[in-house]
Formats: sequence, structure tokens, C-alpha cells
Amino acid sequence: MGTIAELAVKHRVLLHGFRVYDPVVEGAKVDFYVEDPDGGVPRKVQVKCVNASGTHGLPLVQIRCADGTKGSTKGTRFRRYRDDEFDFIVGYDLVTDTCYVWTREEVAHLKASVTVTLDAAEQWGKFRSVAQPG
Repeated sequence: MGTIAELAVKHRVLLHGFRVYDPVVEGAKVDFYVEDPDGGVPRKVQVKCVNASGTHGLPLVQIRCADGTKGSTKGTRFRRYRDDEFDFIVGYDLVTDTCYVWTREEVAHLKASVTVTLDAAEQWGKFRSVAQPG
């Protein structure tokens, strides 16, 4: 499912005229980099599958990743992505074939997940509106 989500997001990003670069290190936390053809630096994109329903029945996108360690009895441990590990989180919903786009700043106050809302659907312009680091 993760591969399908990543390919669907890359396809849309390319259709919107952005350049796409894969990470050079195997196992990197970044799924790929995106660059505005009008200039700027490559931005880190993290792609996640939309979970069908959260606690209250609304679809969610996790903003957590495996932390690389095993818990004593619960299996893999998870942690929130660090700010330096992404500029955008994109959730892909296979059922509706919809991508939901959030900037790092939009999810900064959240600990584990973000709820899918229509105002985040297919918002590729956010890739252009993020201020360049300086």
C-alpha cells in the first residue's frame, strides 16, 4: 500500500510541474524530494496512507514513524517525525484516489496524526507557498 500511495503522489506532483528526486540513501526517512521548477531548494515529502477511521470515525494520516527500536512486549516503537525529517506530509486515500497535503507548520501542534479534511485535498500549491529557508 505504501508503494501505491507514493507512486500516486509522485504522479500528481509531476503533473503539477514540480521536479521529483528520490533520496540517495537507502532507508531514509524522506520518501522523496520536490522542487519548484521556478527555483528554490528541494523540499522533503513524507507520504502516508490514509487510515480508514480514527477514534471518532474520521479518516486519519499518521505523522509518526518507527523509531528503530523494539519495545519489550509491544513490538515496534513509534515516534513523531522530527521537524528536520519532512517539509510536507501527504496522505493518500486509495478508496477515493485523493491526496491530502499538509505543511510541517500545519501539523506542528499535533502529536500522532492529522484528521483528513476537504481543505487539505489536492492542495499542491502549498509546495510553492512555503518560504525558503534562510
